[in-house]
Amino acid sequence: MAIQLKYKTIRPIILLIFIIYILILIKIIIFKYSLSLLWDPNRQAFGVNLIPFNSIISMYKHMGFFNLNFIANILSFFPLGFLLPIVFWKAKGLHCLLGVFATSLIFEVVQLITNFGSFDVDDIILNLMGGIIGFLIFKAFTFSVNKCKILIVQ
Repeated sequence: MAIQLKYKTIRPIILLIFIIYILILIKIIIFKYSLSLLWDPNRQAFGVNLIPFNSIISMYKHMGFFNLNFIANILSFFPLGFLLPIVFWKAKGLHCLLGVFATSLIFEVVQLITNFGSFDVDDIILNLMGGIIGFLIFKAFTFSVNKCKILIVQ
């Protein structure tokens, strides 16, 4: 016996989860420091890393893969890889991964422009890895749902 869920019924809940997730990302990535730092005349400029894998190799050499920054970059974007194909029902795998890439790039550029963080190409790579993991979990989830005869219909 199949369980049938109406996408129109669960869509508002999914959109709310997605919006809350994006707001949390904005807080964690853009507003991680006190807003009073914006007007601090003694604030130091953050760096820019345009060399792929430079920060990743450095983090690995000093702390291994269990570096908080390394793990946080991956974990913070895996929900995006999971949620994008749900929110944008007709988006295919490549579109979702481009969405993860674009979102990560936007965050990095905002950090560069506002000087409220550093622009690091390795963050984009790690964020994309997280998005890929999230998308693979989504695919495994949908495969499991199909095996359990739970149908999500439009």
